[in-house]
Amino acid sequence: MNQQIIVISWSHHQTPLGLRDKLALSKKEIRNCVHISLENEKIKEFWALSTCNRIEFYALANDPDDVLYVIRDLYAHVLKRDIFWNEFSPEISIGLDAVNHLYRVASGMESMVLGEYQILSQMTVAMDFLNKVHSESIVLRKLFLSAIECGEEVHKNTPISSKPASIGELAINVAKKTFRDLKSRTILILGAGAVAKLTAQKLIESRVKHIIIANRNEKRGKHLAESINLDYVGIDKLNQIIYKCDAVIAATHSKNYLIEKEQIEKMMNGRKEIFLILDISTPRNVNPSIRNIDNVSLYDLDHLKVIASQNSEKHRGLLMKSDLIIRENSREWMRWYQLNEEQETRLELVEERD
Repeated sequence: MNQQIIVISWSHHQTPLGLRDKLALSKKEIRNCVHISLENEKIKEFWALSTCNRIEFYALANDPDDVLYVIRDLYAHVLKRDIFWNEFSPEISIGLDAVNHLYRVASGMESMVLGEYQILSQMTVAMDFLNKVHSESIVLRKLFLSAIECGEEVHKNTPISSKPASIGELAINVAKKTFRDLKSRTILILGAGAVAKLTAQKLIESRVKHIIIANRNEKRGKHLAESINLDYVGIDKLNQIIYKCDAVIAATHSKNYLIEKEQIEKMMNGRKEIFLILDISTPRNVNPSIRNIDNVSLYDLDHLKVIASQNSEKHRGLLMKSDLIIRENSREWMRWYQLNEEQETRLELVEERD
């Protein structure tokens, strides 16, 4: 059997946030997983993409069962995570379907917020990291590059970008509906990555006067705050500063809860005004039991998904052109791959005869 492109995906479409939390990978973890997976002779190329919407594994291999075995072994013995795999099956795509899937991801067609542009930045970062970690990955590198180019073409030439949105914008819309006058509120953003930056910029555009950045890495946090003229506090001051805030937007990659129930219970003692928490992180930064506290509104990605799906349905009729572009690009890439495979097979036969 010839080697083929295989995608194993756990996404917001079929996987609840609790499992996505457990599956989420850091850059360091991806690097380790790639190096270890390539020790398996059945896997020629291997990569992963971990975002708030999905955790996906891409492989050049013969059989998806081999890839699944490697993934489960990595989580059990390398990452040391207990996962009940039988509860939620992944989406498995092979060959042209796998290529088509990745192109749809790059175009924002598979995002929680239909047409969101941030996935292109995330995939570009992932591809650059792939080049450093797995430089021999010729096929997957070319596939990622082609998917990014397809995503850019879709955004440039179709109505999918007519109302660009992101998870951060969705969270801000919830805040606008929660408070009569968002401009006068004090909002704390936890994080200093791309999502936190984009969310802060959208809050500035909404003319929110007091926005505070807090981050575990002080250098990165201060840099973000200074670059867009916002206040910064260290994460160690979280307990003191949160009392002064009307809302918190959590957007870090912390594997532990940064906001616990005891903190908020103490803060809400005697407080009658609504306190809004928007947790747009994977893994979650906020203990979900907090939503049981009176006058606290806690939204995580699964709650925002419901709102996003309602918005997406309004625009699905505009997406035929996007589908056509994706299908054409997918077929073109597969033609290149099949031709490349045939050439390699002929070379191997010549070498065997010699």
